[in-house]
Amino acid sequence: MNRQTRILGISGSLRRESYNSAALRAAAVLAPEGAAVETFGLDGIPLFNQDEEIMADYADDAILITTEGTLKGKAQIRSLFERIFDEMFPPASSSLNLAKQVVEGEIAYIL
Repeated sequence: MNRQTRILGISGSLRRESYNSAALRAAAVLAPEGAAVETFGLDGIPLFNQDEEIMADYADDAILITTEGTLKGKAQIRSLFERIFDEMFPPASSSLNLAKQVVEGEIAYIL
């Protein structure tokens, strides 16, 4: 009997550019023959979302004075934090290298 090993990958992060989610997407592409990686998103489950948690401190009419100037409202403040996160953690700066893949029966190890 030829059974396919199914792997469920769940990322614990809701961030747009999560390294965990990126690793799961890569694992789905790099899965060895005979194995399938399915990812499950937690978007609909109310968990900690750092993007939203930061913005919870600001009202719709908030004013934030920075070295870049005065930001008015959540939209401008959110764009500041998005730029900061994009500069600190650029998506292109991360890479995933497949070091080893082993399938033993119904268990798959992807390192």
